[in-house]
Parts: sequence; structure tokens; C-alpha cells
Amino acid sequence: MNNNSISILEEISRGGYEASLITTYNAYIPFYEEVVLPKLMRSGVRHNVLMMDARQCVASISQSIPRASGRLYSLLPMRGQGGVFHPKVIFLVGISKGLLLIGSHNLTLAGWGYNREIGNVIQMQSGRDSAGIALMNHA
Repeated sequence: MNNNSISILEEISRGGYEASLITTYNAYIPFYEEVVLPKLMRSGVRHNVLMMDARQCVASISQSIPRASGRLYSLLPMRGQGGVFHPKVIFLVGISKGLLLIGSHNLTLAGWGYNREIGNVIQMQSGRDSAGIALMNHA
């Protein structure tokens, strides 16, 4: 890894967050439920929302039925303008910090680990970071 590379899972592991909102075009539900969600919960995140494109959600569920949706997280099928919901955002919020990742990664093992994806990381520390707060409010 070069100095500009980040691991999304390592960022989650740093803790200090209480809620997560992840948006994606498609997702491999077992990857979310067996890898990402446990990491979020071990790090103290108790309110988790996953939003994905409605058609892709149906296709994903037909391959693997979600086991923890409705109990440990909320799964929301979404429709965007033109019928496709395509944003890839990870938003983590805690009492004194926030993290916003906007990139090209879908919520899959390849998208979060193997592919060369591009993204932007915005970190907000404490309530005095007005520029970070403004960016997060805009997102």
C-alpha cells in the first residue's frame, strides 16, 4: 500500500463512531453481514443503514437472503433519478468525530479490498471543524 491508500475496514476499526450510513449501487450481502457489519458493531457502531439500488437489491437478495436485516441494520432499496441509485458513500458519525468516504467502490469484497478504486476521505474532528461539518451536511 502506498501512502495515499486507505483500508475502509481499518478506518472503521479506529472506532469512535455510533452510526453508519452506506450507500452503494450493488452489494454482496454476505460480505456486509459477515465482514463489514461485525467490524462496525465491534467498533461501537449500533445504528447501521445500508441503501442500495432497488434492482440490484432484488438481484442480491435472490442470491443470498439477508439474515440480519431488520434486526442489526436497515436495508433500504432505493431508486434514483433515471431509475438507478448509484452513489457510493460511507458516512460514519460519532459524538466528537465523523468520517465521510465518497468513491467508486461497491459494497463487495472486490470493491472494498481487491479492486483499485478511487475515493475521497473527509474526516471531521470535534464540533469546531466547520469546513468538515459543512461538507458532511452537504453530503
